[in-house]
Amino acid sequence: MTAKPTTPKTLKPCTCSLFEVGQYGPDGSAESYEGNGTGCDRQTKARFAQGHDAKLVGFLVRAELAGLEISQIEAGTRIAYAGAVKAAQTVSEALAAKAARMLDGAKKKAEEKAAKNTPPAEPTTPGAAETKPATTRRRRNTPKNA
Repeated sequence: MTAKPTTPKTLKPCTCSLFEVGQYGPDGSAESYEGNGTGCDRQTKARFAQGHDAKLVGFLVRAELAGLEISQIEAGTRIAYAGAVKAAQTVSEALAAKAARMLDGAKKKAEEKAAKNTPPAEPTTPGAAETKPATTRRRRNTPKNA
């Protein structure tokens, strides 16, 4: 029995290295764009290096929460995406679903933190919180004219 000849798979850059986040300078020109990538320099036979799908999702979600532009360089052209979910969707639907769940959780966590840090509402009139409404109560079994 002879072994099948295998074709060697070529290594390619990890998909997470193709995305970057950043923002344009005050003039809004392409030259003023300052972007940062994931910092990944791995070469892989698969689409992602091990664990880098999660790394990409976290990177994209943090960028959206920070208000940064998410983009990808493809064939020398910068393609901008309207958020983490749209960017992840270009890779796969499963990655987009993961990004949506992570983004919802992060937004909910931020809202809860903001609610905890919000001071309680102050009374609109001075002394309104300390005064109690006056009530008149009669004791039982006491005559009215006593």
